[in-house]
Amino acid sequence: MRRLWEKFCAFLFGLMAGLALLMFFYQPSRQWPADLITRHDADVTSADAVILLMGGVSDRTPHCARLLKKGLAPKIVFVEAEKDELNALGLRPSDGEASLRYLQKLGIKDDAIIFDNSRAVTSSAEEMAADFKLIKERLPAARRLILCTSWYHSSRAHWIADKVNNHYFELKSMPSPKPKVWYAMEFDFLMVFNEYLKWAYYLTHY
Repeated sequence: MRRLWEKFCAFLFGLMAGLALLMFFYQPSRQWPADLITRHDADVTSADAVILLMGGVSDRTPHCARLLKKGLAPKIVFVEAEKDELNALGLRPSDGEASLRYLQKLGIKDDAIIFDNSRAVTSSAEEMAADFKLIKERLPAARRLILCTSWYHSSRAHWIADKVNNHYFELKSMPSPKPKVWYAMEFDFLMVFNEYLKWAYYLTHY
């Protein structure tokens, strides 16, 4: 058993070393880790609603506003995320409340926003199911939906949405713009590799 573990570790180390060398000598390959987890459907011209996913208020909210202002959809739909201690104490707005205020600051009219603050979703799967249910209740004629999230979360978000899409919606992914050099900023670098860990978790649990 120990020999098998040693061989596995040696293989893993060799694979990582090989990838590091490839990325060092072949510059385009440095974009692959980010490209693999990004899904952007460029063929979208119209939809019935945009789903704003919680978790990245500062980049997802203005991107959703841009999609509406471009005329790609008439409504933004989102539900409240689980609140932490700071939210409960009133020291910081929740993601949903912050997104609502941000959209209003960006000039999005209240009649274009469908926000359910009675929910307190704790995962992407739970959030997506709640969004779909809300859309069926408030927009029963809706068929095509745009998923609006951060670029590094886009492929997993679409995969999760497909898993819980019991209403036969047509789903399109239009995430926030991916940086030209994803590893130039510490936050983006960490988010990419964190996303791979989350992919591993979701693939084994769902």
